[in-house]
Amino acid sequence: MRLTFMLFILFMALLAYAAPISLDTALALAGELDAGVISARADLAAAERDLARTRADPLALRLTITQAEHTLENAQAVLESALSSSRAALTNAYLAALEAEQTLALAEQAEAIAAIALEATEIRFNAGAATQLDLERARNDFGAAQRDTDDALQARALAYSELASLVGLPSEELTLQPITVTPETPELDSLLARLAENRQWRLTRQAVELAELRLAAVDNAFSARAEVEATRDALASNQVRLRETRRSLELTTRQSHNAVLAAQSRLMSAAASAATASDTLSAQTLRYEAGSISRLEFERARLDAARAEAQYQTARHALLRALLQLTRAILGGP
Repeated sequence: MRLTFMLFILFMALLAYAAPISLDTALALAGELDAGVISARADLAAAERDLARTRADPLALRLTITQAEHTLENAQAVLESALSSSRAALTNAYLAALEAEQTLALAEQAEAIAAIALEATEIRFNAGAATQLDLERARNDFGAAQRDTDDALQARALAYSELASLVGLPSEELTLQPITVTPETPELDSLLARLAENRQWRLTRQAVELAELRLAAVDNAFSARAEVEATRDALASNQVRLRETRRSLELTTRQSHNAVLAAQSRLMSAAASAATASDTLSAQTLRYEAGSISRLEFERARLDAARAEAQYQTARHALLRALLQLTRAILGGP
């Protein structure tokens, strides 16, 4: 099964040379290369073998079996957390590469406009309709636009290099599909119901279960009263920790969920701004075709619309990042 999946991943990697890769494909590639995921899978396999041996031992105590079960449960939680971390790192790198691509496109568009403005200023200067100061200002604007493009090129190369290191593909051959689907925001109640998946919660619950087993083992006529009381105190302490852990996790989840709602609100605002900019560009296009505005004014309208669209895409990316953080808050760290 693992070999078949690896062959599928290799096939997808070969296809990536000919076509843009999606976020899902990049996630699959990164998941097979991530050292933390590989280690967690090995630990999970070892925990499964240890539990099978312990259950097969007729002399194994219930406490020993429970501890082996907890080890397996913890290994599963560590794998889930490792996969979540891998997805978060890859998604952030993927989004950063997309945003670097957007920044470069905007910089190139702004540079083209600065070139048009410089050319127009030179014509006006030669005709005596612009001053030397106007010409120098236009040249400075064009030079600044060129530097912005150079910076954007370097930032794009760095972002693609980081992403390529995660998916195991050459950055020169890497092209990406934009994110066009807005993810749904989960309800708070459904998130709170998932807190049993949290790593910290599991560890604290397991401590309570072990304390209950130890109390059952010592609470008899052969145990000293001091030992029984100490075991009861340990159980009570773990039960308090369990309640406090639940309260803390609920607070963290509510805060992360609020961050998602805020990101969703900003996305809606950015969508409205992008729609307005698109309508303005349509109107300016008609005016340009009718000869009512100059080419420079038309190109600036195109740039404004492109910037608004880029801000919309960035807001969608911010929502994805907030959802990733929410997932991490629920699962907890390893």
